[in-house]
Amino acid sequence: MAAPVITVDAAFGSNPGASSYTWTKLHEDGVLPRVRELSYRRGRQNELGRMETGTGSLTLKDPDSDFDPDNTAGLYYPNLRPMVPIRAQLTLAGVTYPLFQHFAERWPRTVRVRERYTERQVMTVDGFEWLAHAGIQGDVYSQELSGTRIGNVLTNAGWSSTLRDLDAGQDTIAAVTFAAADATKALEHLLDVADTENGLLFMDGQG
Repeated sequence: MAAPVITVDAAFGSNPGASSYTWTKLHEDGVLPRVRELSYRRGRQNELGRMETGTGSLTLKDPDSDFDPDNTAGLYYPNLRPMVPIRAQLTLAGVTYPLFQHFAERWPRTVRVRERYTERQVMTVDGFEWLAHAGIQGDVYSQELSGTRIGNVLTNAGWSSTLRDLDAGQDTIAAVTFAAADATKALEHLLDVADTENGLLFMDGQG
């Protein structure tokens, strides 16, 4: 049986809110071994809890400081910025399975492990982090089905229409106007709508 192959890509230079990304391969098992370690998690603590922000971690081999945002001669300069889209996929028997699609939180300093070997650990977060910072102050929503409300909030938060899969919903959500000084964030309201519907709002492996 063929062994599974993991690939990791980054969308350097792509707008995080774009409808599609231009991917650059960072790692492929047996071909481009740049990722030493990979981990990720998503979901909730228990069946009654709310979905939480998905997180991940990549340990990258970086002997030439290509992942150093201050290295003007690096392969990826000047696109090593927060919120670079990053994805990991697993291919087995000709079928590719998405593991996660996240955003880089930052590109920290290289860690020198030995005289001629350095590495860099990049922490990642999924789209919940984007929505947790997106303000909806001043937004006005009419009475509408839960699925419509979620779609409208995602649009106002700048979340791409290609990165969503929504059910119409069954419950009608009351009209609401968020004051200009309201501190409510998009994610908070989205989760409230999901609770009202007794539904689930989550990020899958495709982001």
